[in-house]
Amino acid sequence: MSNTLVVTTYDEERYFLEVQVRSIAKYLSPCKLVYIYCDSSNNYTEWLSWFETHLKPLIPHHTVSTFDSSYFYDTSKISGSKQWYSLACMLKIYASRVVSDKDYWDLDSKYFFFKPCSIQDFKEVYPYDMSDSEWMPCVEFHQNKFSINTTVFKPNVHPYKFNTKICEELSAMIDESDFWGGEHFDDVFSYQSYCISKGYELTPGECSDNNSLVTADLGKYYTINQMLSVMKSRDKDVKVTGIHRRVCMAQLNKTTFDALISAVGGRELIAQSTDWLFD
Repeated sequence: MSNTLVVTTYDEERYFLEVQVRSIAKYLSPCKLVYIYCDSSNNYTEWLSWFETHLKPLIPHHTVSTFDSSYFYDTSKISGSKQWYSLACMLKIYASRVVSDKDYWDLDSKYFFFKPCSIQDFKEVYPYDMSDSEWMPCVEFHQNKFSINTTVFKPNVHPYKFNTKICEELSAMIDESDFWGGEHFDDVFSYQSYCISKGYELTPGECSDNNSLVTADLGKYYTINQMLSVMKSRDKDVKVTGIHRRVCMAQLNKTTFDALISAVGGRELIAQSTDWLFD
């Protein structure tokens, strides 16, 4: 049984991360939390001081571990935002090296909880044919990497469940091929592609949606009230929500963001110790 949640994060999403940690304190049953810092500033020491001073005390009943990206990979090899993005995806696979459970779940720092739940309540979404979807360039990248033909995948939505042993194998493969740079590397598609190429049985999906994130596309067309309606999903399988960084930059300020967070998850979730960076 998995009781581990892995979160990769970076400096620009500190405000999001505080909201997430506050939501964990309010809504998520005690579990093991693994936070991995991945930022081109290489500012882990300062980030860790901030995290341990302001965020870790909020979740005393959870078991918390923190790591710098350099613990898993030589970050001196990384250059450019696309490679840093790829590394952030790879770290979700590398996290297997510090997880003791058979499986673990991954969640980006832009998500937060808004319903009482435990990790055992999480569900994966159903796979579908990606042939005509926006994911197809990513699918083609992984088809070439793993010499597979299928276009049926679970999409890159979170929470997502990984088998620890399989990810350890995959991380060794990534090491052997050195760094997989490029804009189409993805943890979810890489994991599924590796399983398909090795004949490992993938877990089936259990639901149509497992989050109610307001994405950039939704934010472009949705009013504040419509965003609120999307986020406050009544779907029993949806435990987490959030607002994408690009939506914040294009449409929201701290006041409107905090109002949405408060309306969806409660005032306790509003960040108190972190600067708003999206104006």
